[in-house]
Amino acid sequence: MTPNHSLSIPAVARAHPDRCALIDRGRRVTYGRLALSISRLALWFDRAGLRPGDTVGIALRDEFDHLVTSLALLRLGCAQLTVATAVPVPFSAETARRCGVSVTVAAPDAGGVLDVATILPDFEKIYASPPAAETALPDPDLEAPALVSPSSGTTGRPKIVRLSQRQLLSGCWTKDMGNEPQVVFRPVSIEFDAAKRQHLNAAIRGMTTVLCDPAGQRRPDIVCRDHRVRRLFLSPAQARSMVDVARESGEGGRLPGTQIHVGGAPVGGQLRRDMLRHQSDRVWITYGTTECGTISGGLCPVGETDTRKSDWDSDVGRLLPGVELEVVDEMDRPVPASATGRLRIRTAGMVSEYHDDPEATARAFRDGWFYSGDAGRIAPDGRLCFAGRADDMMCLSGVNIFPREIEQVIEAFVGVIECAAFPMRSSVHGDIPVAAVRTEAGVDLGELQRHCRSVLGIRAPRKLVRVDHLPRNGAGKMVRGDLAGLVRR
Repeated sequence: MTPNHSLSIPAVARAHPDRCALIDRGRRVTYGRLALSISRLALWFDRAGLRPGDTVGIALRDEFDHLVTSLALLRLGCAQLTVATAVPVPFSAETARRCGVSVTVAAPDAGGVLDVATILPDFEKIYASPPAAETALPDPDLEAPALVSPSSGTTGRPKIVRLSQRQLLSGCWTKDMGNEPQVVFRPVSIEFDAAKRQHLNAAIRGMTTVLCDPAGQRRPDIVCRDHRVRRLFLSPAQARSMVDVARESGEGGRLPGTQIHVGGAPVGGQLRRDMLRHQSDRVWITYGTTECGTISGGLCPVGETDTRKSDWDSDVGRLLPGVELEVVDEMDRPVPASATGRLRIRTAGMVSEYHDDPEATARAFRDGWFYSGDAGRIAPDGRLCFAGRADDMMCLSGVNIFPREIEQVIEAFVGVIECAAFPMRSSVHGDIPVAAVRTEAGVDLGELQRHCRSVLGIRAPRKLVRVDHLPRNGAGKMVRGDLAGLVRR
């Protein structure tokens, strides 16, 4: 039976009360203290009238208070929705309405955040209160909703996933590592659900989590050295920023004792090479979805003679235990071995629907499978190779072109930092492929264009546009809808 998040932390605290659970702006918090803080806050919420099954908004920027609130709500059996401070209030209010949020937990000086009742705990007073007598809080229902997570899409109506406590745990990113604690760090606010889920999973496994400084004033590489971080989790945009600092300023240096995990968006070939050169020889590439958790992962190979070189830019590792994945065509028929097609996935902890959205549910969930909307293929040795979003596929005069196949060729060109391929619409030819390119000084776009034609033929981009940056959303994902505007400037 899968253990419950909030009930596992007291077990870790009993076995290792003095082990460091959290590092919060230099302050070290033991598992003993964390367990007491969760218990005291859960009892306070219970006395404030929160009950199992309630959906509660969390509007807290402070990382420690947010995490303890999250764990206390899990202990009570309440579902939770993060009300992120960086998200416009109308968006949060509409999402809260759709999810049935009845109350919001906010900082004492915040006041009302949404048009619902607001609870303003005095956290320091609650944490410092005398230990309470044993109170018979019932164990939460593992199948009841625990985390309400809206999509990070850039257009349209956000899709909402409701994860139970069991599903929240089954989508964990790593196995239990035993009695030797590892220090992990993700330089992203806990207001992003990916960071919150990682913190929860690390806490129940007895790891040490470095919380993000809300001011964001310390570079990730410095944090890693100061606290001996062994696993650093980055988006590709964050990884590129670290590499740029190391290369341009001569600072940053390598992190030889740190394994760097990169995922959440495609990781280009040039970025992989730069990370191996400037940061660490242990770069772990992952692929996953909110609906199913982490799907695959693997170390980026070191060395030009590696037999995986042909798939180097697209390799996202091997499927994790318990993951089923098939590559199918538009009619849901399996494609030939090693051919590119649409990915459908099945895991024990996957969700089976989107909340309040039957149309999106019908498109994505069929016959027990989740259709991710991504394209890819399985290499002969079983590795998954990611080909981008299936919906981003361009059709040039009847020829199907995936943006990632263009991007992988461009990113392999010496001096290219990153790029994004996209279509310009034509009434005659359909989708004309174009690419926005960020390069080092001295790269000749004409030479790059000829290189693309020699490798891609008719699939080569018809135009290359040099840019200073690529448009991304708050989660670091490419906003492809904004790319066409770069050409018109």
